[in-house]
Amino acid sequence: MNIENTIRSIVLASLLAPSIICAADAVVDPYAKAVDSYNAGKFEQCYKEFNELFGVKPDDSRVNFYLGRCATEMKLYDEAQLAFERVLMVEPNHVRSKLELGRLYFEQKQLEEASAQFDSVMESDAPEAVKAQVKQLLAAIEDSKKKTLHKWCIYCWAFT
Repeated sequence: MNIENTIRSIVLASLLAPSIICAADAVVDPYAKAVDSYNAGKFEQCYKEFNELFGVKPDDSRVNFYLGRCATEMKLYDEAQLAFERVLMVEPNHVRSKLELGRLYFEQKQLEEASAQFDSVMESDAPEAVKAQVKQLLAAIEDSKKKTLHKWCIYCWAFT
C-alpha cells in the first residue's frame, strides 16, 4: 500500500508540474508589462496600464515618468506635465524628467518654461550628447525670441 501511495504521488506530481510551471510563467510584473507596451509603441495601452499602476503607487517616480512619456506621445500635454512634475516632487534632480518637461513646454511654445528646464539639464551631469541636443533647443528658443521681437518692432513701427 505504501508503494502504491508513493507511485500515485509521483504520477500526480508529474501531471501537475507542467500546469504549475505555466501558472508561474503567467505571473507578469505589471510595471514590466506596461514598459513593454511603451517600447512596442502601444501608447494608449501603456497609458492605461501606467494609470492603473499610478492608482496603486501614486508616488512612484518610474510610474509617473512613463505615464508622462505615454501622455506626451498621445499629445495629452496637461497630463504629461502633471506626471513629470510629480516625478520632480519626489526626485528634484531627475534630469530626464526635466528634459521631457522642457520638450513638452517647447512643443507648446512655452519658451520661458522650456528654457528654465533646459538650463537645469545643462547644469546637470547629463551625457554630452544630451547637452548638445539641449544646446540646439536653447538656440532655437533664442532665435524664436529674436524673431518675435523683430515682428513686434515691425508691428509697432507700422503704427507710429
